[in-house]
Amino acid sequence: LVALSLQNALLAREANLAAVARSVGEISHDIGNMLTHVLPYVETLEGCIADVRAGKPNSMEVLESFYGEVRENVADGVQQVTARTREIASALKGEVAPLDFKPGRPFDTAARVVQSLEAAAQRTGITLCVAGDSKLEATFDSHRLYNALYNLANNALPETPDGGSITVSVTADPDPGFYCLTVADTGKGMPEEVQEKLFTDAVYSTKPGGTGLGTRIVRRIVEQHGGAPSVVSAPGQGTTFTLRLPKSPQALPG
Repeated sequence: LVALSLQNALLAREANLAAVARSVGEISHDIGNMLTHVLPYVETLEGCIADVRAGKPNSMEVLESFYGEVRENVADGVQQVTARTREIASALKGEVAPLDFKPGRPFDTAARVVQSLEAAAQRTGITLCVAGDSKLEATFDSHRLYNALYNLANNALPETPDGGSITVSVTADPDPGFYCLTVADTGKGMPEEVQEKLFTDAVYSTKPGGTGLGTRIVRRIVEQHGGAPSVVSAPGQGTTFTLRLPKSPQALPG
């Protein structure tokens, strides 16, 4: 009995360490994504300032308008990074943050993702927009849902050629108890063998330095909400990710 008790305690400790390691890895990945897109804002600001110095018409108005957008987005990004950093501190203590379900409008979360990535999209000539039902209401963890959509939209940017588009949409599902979030791009698309592994532990990244962790994070967040992710894609025909989620999910374990 003593040996069995010790073995169970060891297994529990190993499971907790695995959960902590996974949590820290996911948080670090998200923080890296958020920080990547600070540079496009800085570079665009430099261009606006150069236009003002060159005396271009309306350049000061453009600078003032864009500065307000930058200030808002950077402030939001700092809050996101700060919150994720606190989660790392908690995880290192063995505490994995539970989901925080609250009623709200998924469209608002989707709009924040689009706003955060808009400067990076414009820099490469990509049209990034939010569409769908702005009034649809559901119960969800806005922080985690933001991270899921951010990962998908951010991953779509380098896969979408100049002049292409990425659309984040909120739509009703045929089942009235569910709704769908989609991220659709006009990019390169993916072969079937890549799609089959996307939401599994066997997923791999085709980008230099990529880890494939993004889609695993998405799958985990969607499953924590009691939903399911799916993808439709073909080489040269773009990619559409769909997150089908219940409007009133039950809290699931970490």
